[in-house]
Amino acid sequence: MSRKLKHKVLASVLAVCMLTSAMAVTTTAQTDSTSSTSIVDLTTEYRDQPIGIDTDAPRFSWKMDSNLIGQEQTAYQVNLYQGEASGQPIWTTGKVKDDSSVAIQYDGEPLQPKTVYYWTVTIWDRNGETTTSEPTKFETGLGEDANWEKAAFLCLEESSSAPIFRTEQTLTGNKIASARLYITSLGAYQAYINGKQVGNVQSDGSMTYNHMSPGYGNTDVSLTYQTYDVTDLIDQSNVALSVLAGTGWYGGMGSTTGTPAVKAMLEISYQDGSTQDILTNTTDWKATLDGAITFNSIWDGETYDANKAVALGDYTQVGYDDSNWSSCNTSSYDKPIIASTGEQGSILDELEQHPISATVYTGAKEQSSYEGGEINVNNYYAYEKSDDALYNDGVDVTIVEKDKEIFDGGISLKAGQTMVIDLGQNMAAIPNFVFSADQGTTVTMRFAEMLNDGSKVYSGDYNTDLEIGNTDPDALYSGDGPKGSVYLKSLRTAKAAATYTFAGQGNETYQPAMTFFGYRYISLTATDDITIQSVRSRAISSVSDQTGFIETNNADVNQLISNARWGQLSNYFTIPTDCPQRNEREAWTGDAQVFSQTGLYNYDSVAFLETFQNMLSDNTMKSGFPGAVASNSFFSYLWATGWSDIEIILPWTLYLQTGDVSILEENWDAMIKYMDYLISHEREPYAGPKGSWMAFGDWLAFQGTSVELMTDAFYGYDTQIMVQVAEIMGETELAASYSDRFENIKQTFIQNHVTFNDDGSITVNSDVGTASSSGKGGVMEPNSQTSLLWMLKLGFYNDDNMKQQLENLLVENIKNENPDPDSVRAGYTQNTLAVGFLGSNVITPVLTDTGNANVAYDLLLQDEMPSWLFPVKQGATTIWERWNSYSKEDGFGHQEMNSFNHYSYGSVLEWMYKYMVGIASDTSNPGFKNVILQPTLDTGEQYNDQSRISQVYGSYDSYYGLIESNWTSEQGQLASYETVVPANTTATLYLPVSEEAVADFTAIDGITYVGMEEHNGQMTAKFNLEAGGYNFALQDGKLVASIADGYVIQTNKSILTSVIEYADAAKASGEYDNAIESVQKSFDEA
Repeated sequence: MSRKLKHKVLASVLAVCMLTSAMAVTTTAQTDSTSSTSIVDLTTEYRDQPIGIDTDAPRFSWKMDSNLIGQEQTAYQVNLYQGEASGQPIWTTGKVKDDSSVAIQYDGEPLQPKTVYYWTVTIWDRNGETTTSEPTKFETGLGEDANWEKAAFLCLEESSSAPIFRTEQTLTGNKIASARLYITSLGAYQAYINGKQVGNVQSDGSMTYNHMSPGYGNTDVSLTYQTYDVTDLIDQSNVALSVLAGTGWYGGMGSTTGTPAVKAMLEISYQDGSTQDILTNTTDWKATLDGAITFNSIWDGETYDANKAVALGDYTQVGYDDSNWSSCNTSSYDKPIIASTGEQGSILDELEQHPISATVYTGAKEQSSYEGGEINVNNYYAYEKSDDALYNDGVDVTIVEKDKEIFDGGISLKAGQTMVIDLGQNMAAIPNFVFSADQGTTVTMRFAEMLNDGSKVYSGDYNTDLEIGNTDPDALYSGDGPKGSVYLKSLRTAKAAATYTFAGQGNETYQPAMTFFGYRYISLTATDDITIQSVRSRAISSVSDQTGFIETNNADVNQLISNARWGQLSNYFTIPTDCPQRNEREAWTGDAQVFSQTGLYNYDSVAFLETFQNMLSDNTMKSGFPGAVASNSFFSYLWATGWSDIEIILPWTLYLQTGDVSILEENWDAMIKYMDYLISHEREPYAGPKGSWMAFGDWLAFQGTSVELMTDAFYGYDTQIMVQVAEIMGETELAASYSDRFENIKQTFIQNHVTFNDDGSITVNSDVGTASSSGKGGVMEPNSQTSLLWMLKLGFYNDDNMKQQLENLLVENIKNENPDPDSVRAGYTQNTLAVGFLGSNVITPVLTDTGNANVAYDLLLQDEMPSWLFPVKQGATTIWERWNSYSKEDGFGHQEMNSFNHYSYGSVLEWMYKYMVGIASDTSNPGFKNVILQPTLDTGEQYNDQSRISQVYGSYDSYYGLIESNWTSEQGQLASYETVVPANTTATLYLPVSEEAVADFTAIDGITYVGMEEHNGQMTAKFNLEAGGYNFALQDGKLVASIADGYVIQTNKSILTSVIEYADAAKASGEYDNAIESVQKSFDEA
């Protein structure tokens, strides 16, 4: 065939293609009239319309939302615009044939600083039809701004806990186009412009307010600044900018050893193109120490004198006379100041809690049946009568109507009395009070997680005695006041108090500005009578967008889920911490590592944890490893197995959750450096490092495991992950090297920690080696739960027989039916846990993976100690630090370390999401691009009062869209299953039904039955699912599938699609260029 003839044939094909396409679109519109496809949830750097980002390659993400079965993206085009979302884009990806929609990186010319950019995305679906998003925006940060460099850190020479800085200047232009405040501090700050607090403008126009920015950071390495849109705050011809500063995390959390300093630049842009910069300097700014806050501390709280506030006046307003204020001094900071990359700690209005009761009492009763005594209650206000005689016998009881607040109309507290307010929920928060009293009256507020239960009260100085090694049970396991009073001993040396002195100005409002507390209860005492009109508890957290949901038919399990969520909210505040209440509140890396997967399911935490990971990698590049605490601590310089390994585990977890390779790329050098540290510090070839003098191991386990065994296990785990990361990074030789190393670590582990007995049995020598520091890892014993489950997780066995023996030993240990009388397990009932921090997120997944899901459910449903539901039965509303932090029968646990708001043991939710609900990421296609659906039934028998799990409703809003997985069962057999697979994703479903149930399965659109397959140790029916909503049900023993309401089926367009694909190929080959012009035009328009 001649070349000319080929071109004519191609033209004819393209013409037919155009005609077919036009006809098909018309048919589709008629057939699929109820279908819809849209692009939603556009994010930049995993944030909604972020302001002040400094990155050379921002990442763009979006979701495809459609009710069309099998709908998918086949190509995309991102267009970036400067200033407004119109005209010619300054950068475009062009049409990219790719179905990815997460973390699409910008690769154009460097972005301009302090500039608003808009972007849109157009996607092509499976039929070649296009959908274009609404525009979204982001704004770049300062970059290397010369004026910002000129802005000084202002301070006062005197060491002060809360100085105030202020400037007022005249606007140099007329009409304001925009205004931005760039600000940071050594310490914490709260900024005001023209009488209004500076906050964050949300995409819906609402406002949120940061608390204690710039937050907990590593000032030895860098400091972050924040950017605020303050355009609407400048409403006069002058602008008054004032900043209240506090010590925050700078210079020590427990005292005011740091001198707060503030650096700021207010940049005002006018419509005529001119700008005005207001910088912190010693010329235009004044400062004072006469503010109302006379003391503030992370640990100890805040002291506030309203009389000083009245005397000072409203310094935030324009026209305020600051002529008698002092001149400012300057301080220096020589490390980089970078833009905030994650969410700041904010006040979450939607999670605000209100009192459920208020108790007023006077001292303690003279006689009591409780060893520690009981409070003498005068008045009790609640929504319902208490079952406790303490709040009823001889008490003035007020039952409040459900639609009213406890404090409506006011409640009086007289001098000499104490009031205890119950908010109903333990949380990290700040209180908001509206109250009144005569001038000079002082009220002291103490914040507590628990109430005393009548336990014996220790009369000595607990903290002093503890420091000298007191082991007196009365000191370590006692209460610190009469029953009904707030329990403060677990705070250790933290005062956790707020003191307010009234100005006598009628109703006065107080909300701490430079501290925060972890509490459920507030105790108030006053020097004179006060009246309280309103109390609110305002939750603080750096995460708020809930992405995961689980509900079951078991109320206690549902409460456990709630407890884990509240634990995360409380401890994801500016940085992952261990607890929010006592003299600690530090960024322990082991806690963060264990909980990270659960945290990513519960809330949109990617930006938050990425910011944390950046800090860890900075530490690793500096020291070779991240310490046990990220910063601000002696432990920041301590290597610890299970803690420092977060350098490998967290980037990998983030990658699996998002599919974002750039996360691995960003941390690759640090990950390699950490592996080099492990290798160079082996205590013998292929055994983990010896470690430091203080080793945590399986922290707070009941049955101990040697630190050496845990170190070798995590060495293997790190190496196993790095094999996969190296392959993804294209480092094939390094991947092979790590793979060889893993095999050697495995054999060395077995050689060092396993005894092969003459009778063919094995013993895991988890009792040989170093115990956890201070005995806080339990009594070491052979065949510990944690040692067995980690061996199974890593495949540390030689053959199937050895694997089976490990499984048998693990199940035997958990069931605990005939424990060795000398074992620590002899003291506990059947189906109980013995693991600590490093086993808590591993034990149920390992059991399920090995076909022992019923044992996992038995553990979940145990409510005797140690178990997940034991704290729930004791009234917990958050996760506890210890399995035995408190019991109604025995009272309080060890006071040295007994937080009631830790999240580590809440990591069982990882298993609930992945296995019970059954929504898991596919390692080979991560980010939930292909979803593994593996609903795991509870087929066990009831052994206590807990209802077995027969109904589960769960979802996860991934970066590709909302995944749903709901199931019901009857007598341990699947009754129904419902799922939603988001548009532009697929799913592999492993449904626990018999082969007979699917023998005559009728396929429907979107569902392909693959066959029976063993999965997680049980036979399942395997299906491939296209995007869509599907219902499965067992009818007369047969599995029947249907499409969920609201979803529609598309007519077959495979012929059209193949023609379009052929035409695309022809176009790409160059032959298309010689086709007739009219055909080219028609094809391009289509």
